[in-house]
Amino acid sequence: MSELILDADLRQRLNGGTPGTKICDESGRVVGYFLSADEYANLFASYTEDLDTPEAIEEARREMLAGGGVTTAELLDRFAKMRRAMEAMG
Repeated sequence: MSELILDADLRQRLNGGTPGTKICDESGRVVGYFLSADEYANLFASYTEDLDTPEAIEEARREMLAGGGVTTAELLDRFAKMRRAMEAMG
């Protein structure tokens, strides 16, 4: 993961951000979203909640290495879980 060092001005603006604050370039194109460390941890936990046993982790690893993945429905379900988790954070 990359690291970005914030100056005081940007830090102040991000601390006031709500979950999912858009980060845009000069032209207005969205390049990312700001999440606090707690929001990121919650989002990551909700995404990986079904990987709670060594067997589930191993199965996910095998699928990834075999070029497998998730269905569109499974991906949309995970996105919905992430959205609900972000909304619950307020």
